[in-house]
Amino acid sequence: MYSATMLSETELFMALDGYGVAIFDLTNWRVMNKVVFQGLSGSNIQSVAKDRSGNVWIGTHMQGLNYYNKQTDIFSFANNEINQKTYSSRASLTSFLSMSAESILVGTDGDGLYDYNPIKNELSVSQNYKHLKAHIPSNKILNIIHLDEEHVLFGSYGDGLVWYNKNSHETGSVNIPVMH
Repeated sequence: MYSATMLSETELFMALDGYGVAIFDLTNWRVMNKVVFQGLSGSNIQSVAKDRSGNVWIGTHMQGLNYYNKQTDIFSFANNEINQKTYSSRASLTSFLSMSAESILVGTDGDGLYDYNPIKNELSVSQNYKHLKAHIPSNKILNIIHLDEEHVLFGSYGDGLVWYNKNSHETGSVNIPVMH
């Protein structure tokens, strides 16, 4: 399992590398459904994240962005600019963070950070994130974590941790010593 997000208080939505996605029942400790491939652009799932509407965004290894609508129980390939961009660069979608109904931050393995607007179906780098992108030391964003109402943390491959203050737009990095 590469990634997981809580679908409800009792359901864990899991990203399975090479095996699609599955929903795990935390009450009965069992997989609720068969592993799903249908509707997905690929089976190598790198990341999943629930947005503020309760739907799940699914990032694949070099096969674009997918979407799971919990109300309809339907998976679909997001036909949008982020897929065109990541297909051309062959980037993996490694992390997501829903900032608002109009903003989902998307981290990639090799192509940096994007801001995706699912309502307008547009990929852009807003003014806030242009400043931030310059301070992230790597184009390999492995994790995006909403720490509190002001701060977001970005984990990058081999280059540590960067924090971002959404209100002041300040950034900083954290040096993590490696123990041998």
